[in-house]
Amino acid sequence: MCTTIQVASGTASIFPAIIQGEAIVLTISSATNPLLTEIVWCTAISGDTLTILRGQEGTTARAWNAGDYVANLITAGTNSSFAQLYGLENALYSASFQNMATVTGQITTLPINPTDIPNKQYVDSLYGTSAAKYECQVATTANITLAGLFTIDGYTVNIGDRVLVKNQTNQAENGIYVAASLAWSRAVTVEGLDIVPLKG
Repeated sequence: MCTTIQVASGTASIFPAIIQGEAIVLTISSATNPLLTEIVWCTAISGDTLTILRGQEGTTARAWNAGDYVANLITAGTNSSFAQLYGLENALYSASFQNMATVTGQITTLPINPTDIPNKQYVDSLYGTSAAKYECQVATTANITLAGLFTIDGYTVNIGDRVLVKNQTNQAENGIYVAASLAWSRAVTVEGLDIVPLKG
């Protein structure tokens, strides 16, 4: 059953555009207990309102609060849809082509059917050419000063560490940062902002 949730003003635009008939996978997590999560399929975005299918990939629909987070993360379900290195190295995959027309080795048509092959131009139009996000060494548990080296949740931050800042009093400061001895800087990521808070 579809339902809607609302995220903080102006933040829904960081998520990928949704093609009609498809969905993006989102993870909702608690701001106070990151072990409480729910995976949802987002089928539409209108302004800052997301239409979602609750409790996907074996997770349970939960009651969420203002300030909890919605993120576009890799999940076990999305990972399982990728070709695996072992399968590629051991010829476990096969492919066959039918009714395929090319011009000088290029795919010139847009993918329409679920099994059509997309070309680079089409993929770039959906996801851009930016690199993927890298893991963080630690996540905050409270509001912090975004400068200097100190201990967060038992971990001593080093210069160059990526830190998931998610508990700032000013929610606009939340995101992934690169630690430094002086002022920290936001990490360069695909969307520029990694997580968004739910709107109350």
